[in-house]
Amino acid sequence: MDTKQCIMGVAFGLTKDDLNVFVKSARRYWENDIVIIGDSLPQDALDMLSQCDVIWDGGHERPAPFFRGRWAYYIPHLLRYDLAFIADLKDVVFQSTPILERGLHVTEEDEPIWREGYNTEWVKRHGEDVFERIKDCPILCAGTVWGDSTSLVALCELIGKTEGMDQGTLNVAVRDKWLRDKWRRVVVYHNSYAVWTLGLYGYDWENQVM
Repeated sequence: MDTKQCIMGVAFGLTKDDLNVFVKSARRYWENDIVIIGDSLPQDALDMLSQCDVIWDGGHERPAPFFRGRWAYYIPHLLRYDLAFIADLKDVVFQSTPILERGLHVTEEDEPIWREGYNTEWVKRHGEDVFERIKDCPILCAGTVWGDSTSLVALCELIGKTEGMDQGTLNVAVRDKWLRDKWRRVVVYHNSYAVWTLGLYGYDWENQVM
């Protein structure tokens, strides 16, 4: 039996220009399903998705809070696939074919948690003791995660029921081993190995400029 795989993301309040690079770069390398979930899109964006053979699941209400609530929309689609790649849409570009494997796969950014203010705040919401345990670990990016559907559904459910920012929950769950029973295999990639996360790349921490 063929393994069913997909790339998926959410699009709330986005335009054709917001989606163009993601969709066209993905379709250049990826022959399996691409699923985008959202509220509504302009007609030119819908036409582009149709031309690129993207599955559009529209008509959903924007979740609140957004970054935590969006993960619930992935679950019904994940249940139809064996493997999936979940990604932000506005700032991700594909440069080769994603290789999806079982387990939960995540990527590190260039800096430790303690050095970046937002990530420090997000992790501290789970307790100062938790922050002290994992503060020296490189930040894990919630903008690109992949693996088997069971592992990803467990992540989506955890983020949905946990107060705080999704990236904070991801960092704590992986580094503090919250889901030992659900995640039998967790693979953490150093930045630029599988995914190159550029948000903090080259940041001048002394002068606070790029």
